[in-house]
Amino acid sequence: MSGINRAERQRREELLAQGLKECSKGCGPLPLDRFHPRADGFAGLRGECVECKHEAGAEYRRANPEAECIRARTWQKANPDRFREITKRWRDQNRIAERLRSGRYRAEKLGLAADNITTEQLLADWERRGIDPTKCVYTGQPLQDGWHLDHAVPLSAPGTPGHVVSNLVPANPRQNSTKHARHWIDYLADRAEAQKESVNA
Repeated sequence: MSGINRAERQRREELLAQGLKECSKGCGPLPLDRFHPRADGFAGLRGECVECKHEAGAEYRRANPEAECIRARTWQKANPDRFREITKRWRDQNRIAERLRSGRYRAEKLGLAADNITTEQLLADWERRGIDPTKCVYTGQPLQDGWHLDHAVPLSAPGTPGHVVSNLVPANPRQNSTKHARHWIDYLADRAEAQKESVNA
């Protein structure tokens, strides 16, 4: 690698012997696995660490949203199979975030309140309300594959608060489908009545 003097090369090689490399953005010597490969970089690695590279990319996207949108759409059209694979992997790894995104989109289409809620905010609110994130709020049964993030007061109900953190609960698909567009209070009352009739039958 050209452009560095002998003393600097020796310093870098001493760090390399310890399994370290200095990030060019100044965040200090870091383990080698924190750097992406680059054929013409020192030791075959990029100058900046992964975190700094990602932050620089995020900063560019924030500053150039229109150009980034065009770039992303162009790449998606040119790589449909790869895009589907990446999307599926992200959804599998971020199931709550994907459900939050979908619910917000539906609320926005209806012109309702549509907060940008993070997974952390939702789980913290559920803990505050005593909701177990591993169980259906309506039955107490363990959540099944493909469980739903239900709007307790449906988006279609008059006076709904919309897609806000206090209106979200975990529900199994069958319960959410059965509840349909009913207010959660009505659904629980109807459910209790049905169970009572079943016992008395």
